[in-house]
Amino acid sequence: MRKILLSIITITALVSFMSFFSRPAKAQVSCPSSEMNCSEINYRGCQSPCINVVTRQGLPGGRGAAIPAQCQCQEPAHSPGSVQIGQPCQRADDCAPPGKYCWGGYGEAPVCHEISAAEAAQQERGISKPDASPLKGNCIDTAIGCIPIEQQGMIEFILKWAIGIAGGIAFILIIIASFQIMTSQGDPKRLQAGKELLSSAIMGLILLIFSVFILRVIGVSILKIPGLS
Repeated sequence: MRKILLSIITITALVSFMSFFSRPAKAQVSCPSSEMNCSEINYRGCQSPCINVVTRQGLPGGRGAAIPAQCQCQEPAHSPGSVQIGQPCQRADDCAPPGKYCWGGYGEAPVCHEISAAEAAQQERGISKPDASPLKGNCIDTAIGCIPIEQQGMIEFILKWAIGIAGGIAFILIIIASFQIMTSQGDPKRLQAGKELLSSAIMGLILLIFSVFILRVIGVSILKIPGLS
C-alpha cells in the first residue's frame, strides 16, 4: 500500500511539474500596447523600460466588477511621489502623500486616492468598518498567499504549490526510511522495507528535479511535439 501511495504521489508531482514548464515561453508585450487582460500581461511582462499599468478596473460590488481588469504596457510618465490626489496616475508609487492608491472605476482613467477601491465601495454603501472580504484586486488573499482568480494564474499557483508539496513529501519519506533502517535492529523485513522506501523516495525526487530535462529530450528532440521547442 505504501509503494502504491508513493508511486501515485510521485507521478502526480511529475505530471504537474512537466505541465508547468512545458509551455513555450511567450515574448514580452511591446510598448505602448493596446488594452489586454491583466493576467496575460502579468504572465508575459512588458518590454523594458515600460511598466504594466491597470487602465480599467471595476469597483468591488459595483458596475463592471465581474469584468476582468484591463492593462497596458506604458512608458513611465511620472516620477515617484509627484502626482497629487485626484490627478491621473499609472501606479501607486506615483502618488504623493497622503495618496496611497492609484485606481479608477470601470471605463475611467486611474487617479490617485487616499483610500483603496474596496474602501471607497464601502463608503458608497454606508459601511464604515473595514472590508473583511478576502478579494483584493485580481486575487483572493489567503494564509498561503494571494490566489489569482483568473484561470491561468490560478493554475500556475496550484502547480507551484503541488511541486513544493511533492518535494516536501519526498523529503519526509527519506527521513522516515532512514529512521526505519537505523532502527531495524537486524530485522531483514524491516531493513528491506526501509531500503525500498528510501530508494523510491530518492527516485521520485530525482524525477521531480529532472522532469523538465526529460520532457525536453522526449518531447522536443525525439517526438518533436509542436509548441515545446
